[in-house]
Amino acid sequence: MTHRTLMLAASALSGFCTVAIADAPGFAPAPYAADDAAKRAVLASASVTMGGTALPLAYHTILRTGDKLGDQVFGALMDRDGKPIGQVSNNPDFTSLLPVGKKLFSVSHFEENPAALYLTELAQDAAGNLTAVSTKPIDLTGLAASGTRVRGR
Repeated sequence: MTHRTLMLAASALSGFCTVAIADAPGFAPAPYAADDAAKRAVLASASVTMGGTALPLAYHTILRTGDKLGDQVFGALMDRDGKPIGQVSNNPDFTSLLPVGKKLFSVSHFEENPAALYLTELAQDAAGNLTAVSTKPIDLTGLAASGTRVRGR
């Protein structure tokens, strides 16, 4: 392959990447949290632009730590026997969405000591809104590490 051919190929690839980036979503700026109340509120972008079309965005809470769903308290910390220790986590760290077959689940990570994971089954309506159907802590005692804990706390 000649130097000229390599340069043409590189130019074509860089042009392709530019086209792909041009179609990336663009989010409207989210408001700045200027005071204590705003720092404690949920602040989110009001819209996203995709393919030149602006679409509205909205935020709604599916579950908050301490919410009761069925016989479970979301975010309740458990001992090694699966019994609540009387504390609810105030440190949700991450939630992932997992489609499994025709169902949708979330796994929420709580950064406490002991740490916790909750599996929540979700339902989605025709408008795309998610609601929690059920939730339960994930039993980590069978792992080689005998559960989880947050280091440094």
